[in-house]
Amino acid sequence: MVLFANGGCCVYCGRESETADHVIPWARQGYDGTDNMVPACKSCNRFKSDRTPAEFVMAKSHPRLWPSPGKPSGSVSLRSFYEEADKECRRTLALIDKVLAEIADETRQQWFLDHFVHLGTVQSRGLESVDWTRAFFCSAVERACAAGWPKKKQPRYRIVRDQIGKVLELIPDEE
Repeated sequence: MVLFANGGCCVYCGRESETADHVIPWARQGYDGTDNMVPACKSCNRFKSDRTPAEFVMAKSHPRLWPSPGKPSGSVSLRSFYEEADKECRRTLALIDKVLAEIADETRQQWFLDHFVHLGTVQSRGLESVDWTRAFFCSAVERACAAGWPKKKQPRYRIVRDQIGKVLELIPDEE
């Protein structure tokens, strides 16, 4: 579900997402909830490591704006370096907030549960390949997006074992 947020792109660089990144890293008491995960490419996830988003942006901006120790590139002053890094940090944090709101959308979560919960997680199937996951889910997500997903609520069913011949039963909306 996280991999397909932000159009399936890394929140940090815009390339295709390959992994889910902890916004607040494990090393900083982050956790595995979807409200702490964003899509990322392997390169950005590896470089971000145990940094916060602000630290990541500073580490990424520093070599570009201030390539060698003690010597800014061109006419970059210390003030302009911090202003540029602050602007980039705010842009990144705004995008992370937008993606986290997309992931938290209950209609979107329900759609994923209705369509894919029967498959379990990638780890529970003994598969560790994000490529397999992306290939498997991508066509269903694309078809759903083209159809205006997730506009209408899908009916939910439960397995019924107490009536002979009846396997599924519609779950009422209020339940």
